[in-house]
Amino acid sequence: MEKSKFEFLGFRISKFDIIINDDYLLKEETYLINVDKNIKIDKNDKTFAEISLNIMISSESKNIQINLLIKGAFKSISTMDEELFNRMCEINAPAVLLPYARAYLSSCTVLAGIPPINIPLMNLSRQTNTDK
Repeated sequence: MEKSKFEFLGFRISKFDIIINDDYLLKEETYLINVDKNIKIDKNDKTFAEISLNIMISSESKNIQINLLIKGAFKSISTMDEELFNRMCEINAPAVLLPYARAYLSSCTVLAGIPPINIPLMNLSRQTNTDK
C-alpha cells in the first residue's frame, strides 16, 4: 500500500460555545445544523492548508444553541499537483475533521447534562470559502 501524498498534521477545537436556556426540559429535540467550511492555502507554501469547519447547531425550540469551530492542518508532498491538493482540501479534509468534531460535540453535550447531539454524515463538498 502506498502512503498518501496528502497528510493530516493535526486538529484543534478553536471555539466551543453552548447555551442551554432555563426553559429546556430533558425532552427529545430536533436540531438544525449548519456547517461553514473555509480553506486557507498558505501564500508562501502552496503545499500547506488550514481547513476550518464552523458548526452551528440550534434546537428548533431555540433552547439549545451550540457553536463549534474546528481547524485542521494539511500538507501535500511537493510532487502533488496543485489542482489535486485543492480538491483534497475541498473534499477529503472536511471528511477527516468531521469525526473529531462529532466525537467532541457528543462528549460535551453529555457532560453538559443533555442527551448527546450527534452530527449526521454530511456532504460538505459544495459549500466553501477559500482564501488563497
